[in-house]
Amino acid sequence: MLKVSCLGLLAVMALMAVTQGVAAQSNLVLELRINNTDHTVYDSPEHSFIASYLAGLLVGLAAGSGSTLEGSGTGYHMIGFEQGLGEPVFLAFSQGGWQVIDERMGDIEGGDFLDHVSPSFAFGLGTWHPLKVALGYSGIDIEGGLAVSKGIYKLVIGNKGQSSGRPLVEVRNI
Repeated sequence: MLKVSCLGLLAVMALMAVTQGVAAQSNLVLELRINNTDHTVYDSPEHSFIASYLAGLLVGLAAGSGSTLEGSGTGYHMIGFEQGLGEPVFLAFSQGGWQVIDERMGDIEGGDFLDHVSPSFAFGLGTWHPLKVALGYSGIDIEGGLAVSKGIYKLVIGNKGQSSGRPLVEVRNI
């Protein structure tokens, strides 16, 4: 399971699950845990996205296809997404409400989103809103460690074959 713990709501990432052999056997589960319970959660009935927003700040997950997830606990709520490996899942951190993601779904579902100049849902962050990403996937060995400073990054999650009979997945910055 891929888990993302969000300490701030104003960053942008696009995780590309670029796997081939593992794709037929596994699903990608992306969970975004938000340390707040006051947000409004919108689970789109027409498109494959889920959004959480409060006071003009939006965080969401979107893809061309897949299933949305939702949950909560003491002091936090979770939005998530599940789909087969091999397709991009976009993490949106922006201003506004669920409509910001809804307006971009035509490009995401059509496969054209990444063809645009600087495709994103985001706006500038400064240093006030840190984001921590942690990967933990049972049944799969994850290779690579990344520590990055402020900036925009493309992360690739790629199938590297087998390690001790388990799929080996590499996480790297390109």
